[in-house]
Order: sequence, then C-alpha cells, then structure tokens
Amino acid sequence: MLKPPSLQKQWDEFWSGDPAFQPRPGKGASDKDKEAYLKKLEVARDTGNWSEFAIEGLNPTKFTMKQVPGTLLRKLVDRFTTGAIGPAELASLLFRAAIIEIENLGFDHKIKRVQVADYGALADQETVDMLDAIDVDIVTELGIVIRQRAEGASPK
Repeated sequence: MLKPPSLQKQWDEFWSGDPAFQPRPGKGASDKDKEAYLKKLEVARDTGNWSEFAIEGLNPTKFTMKQVPGTLLRKLVDRFTTGAIGPAELASLLFRAAIIEIENLGFDHKIKRVQVADYGALADQETVDMLDAIDVDIVTELGIVIRQRAEGASPK
C-alpha cells in the first residue's frame, strides 16, 4: 500500500553491531547460523521489535530517522548509478538526510543541519565522522537500510 506524505512518519532504527545487542555470527559460523541471524535482523527491522537481539540490562543507541524526500533520493541514486558517487558516499548522504536524533550514544551529541549544495539541509559531516570513529559500519549499515526502506514497500 502506498502512503501519502501526510501518513509517513519518523521511525527508530538501530545498528546491528551495537554492544547492547547479541553479537553477529563470526567468521567460523555456519551458513545456517548466518542466514538465521539475517532473518532475525530483517524481522527486527520490519517490526521494530529488537528484543531477540537485546542483552538484558543494556540499552542500545537509538537513531531517529525521517523519510528522505523522493527528489533527493532520485538525485543520489542517479549519481550513484552513473558512478559520480560510490556506495559508501551514497550511504553517508542518505544517513545525513534521514537522521534526526541519536539517543543513548554514551555522550551528548547534538545534530546540526547544514545546507549542502545540490542536496539541501543535511546533518553535518561531524556527525558522520564521530560515528565513523566508533565504527565505520554504523553509517554504512543505516544508510543501506534507509535506501531499502525508501525504495521498498511500506514498512510493516
């Protein structure tokens, strides 16, 4: 079902590598274990229920996101498909367009929005750099999720 802009809303997202979650299967894990993990991750993202991953007593970092405008999404995907930007930059720009707030990071970080030529108001690069200093996979994974969500069917 398509959702008009008036029904689109913010959503909470989590990084699967968060220390408050069960660890991902390691290199020695079987394909079956890796597949089961990915299925649980898909269900958690679809439903917003992360209880299967949670470690009791720990609270994960929560990323509050908003929809990326279709005009910006198309511009970024066009630049990616023509090779003007790479997959990591696409993920970073989508993350910067969608992120509203980060909670429970372990320290205070206020997201500032800045005007970026051709893209409009995005979260500042400092936010991405700060997350990359923790783990470069955070922005990449969340950027991929944002793209999938923007291009796919409505979330459940």
